[in-house]
Amino acid sequence: MRKIAIIVSVLLLMSLQSFSLSSSKVNNYTPHHPIYINGNDDFTPENGVVGGNGTKENPYIIEGWEINASGEWHGITIKNTTAYAVIRKCYIHHAGCAMLINNASNIIIQNLFTEFNNFGISIIISKNVYVENCYTESIYLNTDENCSIENCHILHSIQIIESVKSNIINNFIGEGLLIKGLKQEYFFHNILNNTAINGSILYYVNKSNVKVKENASQIFIIGCKNFEISMNSSNVLVAVEMAYSSNISIINSGFYGKMAWASVFGINSSNIFISNSKFKNNGCSIFFHAISNFEIKNSYFAFYESGVVAELSKNGIVRDCAFENGEFGLEFYLCRNIAIKHCNIHDNECVGAMAQGIIGFTIYKCNVYNNGDDCGGGIGVSQGIFVRINSNNIFNNSYYGIYADFSIVNAIHNYYGSFLGPSRNRTHPLRGDIVYGFASVIITFPWKVFPVFTKAEYCLQRVKK
Repeated sequence: MRKIAIIVSVLLLMSLQSFSLSSSKVNNYTPHHPIYINGNDDFTPENGVVGGNGTKENPYIIEGWEINASGEWHGITIKNTTAYAVIRKCYIHHAGCAMLINNASNIIIQNLFTEFNNFGISIIISKNVYVENCYTESIYLNTDENCSIENCHILHSIQIIESVKSNIINNFIGEGLLIKGLKQEYFFHNILNNTAINGSILYYVNKSNVKVKENASQIFIIGCKNFEISMNSSNVLVAVEMAYSSNISIINSGFYGKMAWASVFGINSSNIFISNSKFKNNGCSIFFHAISNFEIKNSYFAFYESGVVAELSKNGIVRDCAFENGEFGLEFYLCRNIAIKHCNIHDNECVGAMAQGIIGFTIYKCNVYNNGDDCGGGIGVSQGIFVRINSNNIFNNSYYGIYADFSIVNAIHNYYGSFLGPSRNRTHPLRGDIVYGFASVIITFPWKVFPVFTKAEYCLQRVKK
């Protein structure tokens, strides 16, 4: 492990030295005002064109400019064009976004150097755009086709949104990749030999029966089945992303640092199993969209914006886990048949557990306490039916222990922090947590007069080890 750490440190140092060398060459450029090209007719000398006629054999050339875009959103804009053009050896700084390619095709970007911008290169609704040997903050592909990014050094990230046939090859991408979309074709790309700050970016397509135990920053599993993953990752957009896959296990893993999107991101997949793992200091620890049959157990979540988020998913169980010191512990939207059992859910700033538009929601033998310092409270349900919240300890939550609107909730056999049972408002200080709702039926009697015996407490000690 020490050798690996030394190698990664050396590679990082080399990349930083490369950045310094590139920065030292900025005086070789000629100053130019921000370039705005809208249509083929705008490829003119006034807009930085130094040669070419726009054909494939003789493309327009924009070369050698330093563009100080202070006060402007883009340094170079090319939109609504079909002519062949090459932008190379330019230096762009102090823009909102260094370069925008919008509804354009047949563009080559080479040896571009950008710094002090909020974003690097945005390519939107375009096709046949090739980015090579560039040094930039980020690259954003949105609704594109056949775009390539090769041999680039990207400080932050590449995001591929609803794009097809992307080629991402031989790049260093500091915070890694993110792929998003609601169609299967948006996830199948040619992604090869890329690295992020803490290791390799592994991309598997249509593979089966694989065990992954490598020093990887990111693992993408697209159209795969029967995978087992064990890894440690930190400070990337997403550590594990799975799409259109089945029978995926993540065990004995650690996810640390500010994952900008989610530590584990799954879409349109089934039979997902996560066990004996730790999630700390994440944005969102686990995000599931249209996942069926998942289980999360024996895992520890702390210091997150959201612990577990699932939408349009079904048949899931979260058990023997701890969710503490985050904002939202567990969130479920338009899901069916979700259960939370034997968990400790506490000290979340907003809500411990919440469900909206849910059919079949169970919380059983959990400790739900000290939630809702900023807003909210213990458990919130909206538009839920077949909701059972039973045999839990629900106490010391700020604004409510249970809140429901347009729901029917069976909330019997819980301990609410007082032998007198729950309060219906704040005028009964001797009673326990508030339980109330709007256009809802919440049944709380009989309640427990003493705390419920639950194995959640010793599960908490186990998962923290």
